[in-house]
Amino acid sequence: MYGFLGYYHCLQAGYEKSMPFAALLKKYHIGLQNKIVSIQMMALQSKTLLPYIAQLKQMMPPSYVEKLKNDNPEFPPSKKYIPFDLSNDNSMMNIDGIQYLKTVTTANSTVIFKLDNIGSPFATGKLLAEVKRFQSIKFTNPQSNTIEAFQYILLFRDSKAAIPIE
Repeated sequence: MYGFLGYYHCLQAGYEKSMPFAALLKKYHIGLQNKIVSIQMMALQSKTLLPYIAQLKQMMPPSYVEKLKNDNPEFPPSKKYIPFDLSNDNSMMNIDGIQYLKTVTTANSTVIFKLDNIGSPFATGKLLAEVKRFQSIKFTNPQSNTIEAFQYILLFRDSKAAIPIE
């Protein structure tokens, strides 16, 4: 099964005393524990189109939404989506350790990182598996490590948002 579910839902360990979808699969589906692989998508200096739904309309003033649209003329006008910066080194969803991925990748690239090799430093630490600032999330168990949560990272640098067909 492949599911493009978002950062939190693909985590295979407990976070903030809750169980993301992949963690529940791993815990309750006997026989699947060693067959689940999570690939986390991360981004640097990229763009996304946010669905302009009721929750977002409550959070973002119309003047800010208009500014986002005006600052991104390459995106066609839409009532359903708004262009938004997507970078895991900013204050919205700052991933602890993302700066290390930035140093080993180049502009305008897409790179996949395998984290669970033998001797991997991700088997003993939390690097890249906890989020700071506005959307902060931390392991429930302080002893958890990165590869308990996910095994790969797909990093996009300087990626433009896909424009949906309306």
